[in-house]
Amino acid sequence: MNMQMHLVGESIFSHAVGRVVVHYNADGMVFPLWLSACKEERTLTKGLMEKIAEPSNLWKAFKRVRTNDGSHGVDNMAVKELGKWLKANYQ
Repeated sequence: MNMQMHLVGESIFSHAVGRVVVHYNADGMVFPLWLSACKEERTLTKGLMEKIAEPSNLWKAFKRVRTNDGSHGVDNMAVKELGKWLKANYQ
């Protein structure tokens, strides 16, 4: 989330909740600008995982990795094995 706050006459403070920093106004209420930025971020990423996992996108990514002689990922699945897996699971 890329949010810049330039405020005059209103103090804010921040509190980390896990890996997210929540911004509050002087009254202890969540800062409206922060909430707006959260909503915008959720809107921008809505349906992203579905798009990533579309079979046509997976095949396109596989072909690109194969063309570039890419190595295995964190799952240690070799590129040849991935091709077999995609054929078996996404026809």
